[in-house]
Amino acid sequence: ESPEIVFSDGGLQMAVKVTDNTGKVVGQYISLELAMKDAPAGSTIMLMDNVEITSTIETTKEYTLDLNGKTITSDGQRALWIKSGTVIINSTLAGGKIDVPTCTNNDLSAIRVGSNESADATLIVAEGVTISADECYGITIFGTNSETLTVNGTVNTKSRPAISGNGSAGLASTTITIGQNAQITTTNEVAIYHPQNGTLNIHGGTITGTTALEVRAGIVTIDGGTLTATGNPYSCNPNGNGTTTVGAALAIAQHTTKKDITVSIS
Repeated sequence: ESPEIVFSDGGLQMAVKVTDNTGKVVGQYISLELAMKDAPAGSTIMLMDNVEITSTIETTKEYTLDLNGKTITSDGQRALWIKSGTVIINSTLAGGKIDVPTCTNNDLSAIRVGSNESADATLIVAEGVTISADECYGITIFGTNSETLTVNGTVNTKSRPAISGNGSAGLASTTITIGQNAQITTTNEVAIYHPQNGTLNIHGGTITGTTALEVRAGIVTIDGGTLTATGNPYSCNPNGNGTTTVGAALAIAQHTTKKDITVSIS
């Protein structure tokens, strides 16, 4: 048995508790990495204390990660990579957060959804959860299979988009849903960047960035929410790889790949 697994009579301060799909406690851990590795499918992984991780946690299972008002800090690298399966991130107590204050590569993200493996990946970020990244993307979604992202919580970034797809050839379509309580904010970049084939549904919430939303491909439906651009002065510069526009609530700029774009606003 691993020495990092300590049950309730172990006498140590536990940081993580795991319950199975019946609600039975199946383990208590000092390591989030090990808890997520060992947790059975369908379980709930609950933080009992703030935790720091030193390497990206990759997951291929279905589970709920309950931040329970605590913070996961991943300084220097991506926090979570959901390669397959369905992960729900919620917080029983207010204030749950995943924080990536620095990143060795600003093309990384606090959380990635999807991979090049033969399985679908889904992430749901519930209300009351904050994903924060100062130097890298907040959540990126791309892979060769069906990748799905639903956000009802908060995603904050400074220098890279809060939510982004990837327009490279060979990647599958994505499905992104922004819920009524979502708060998506980027200080110095586009808040949501959508260069890929896929569907983006915005049902509400607030989206704020130098440009709130830039669409370069895909199907976008907006039937709620507030999109706010903070960039000034307005500018638009053609770009074959990346964002083009500053100062627009909604920018529609077809990529050089000439992928179809459909935008509906009601």
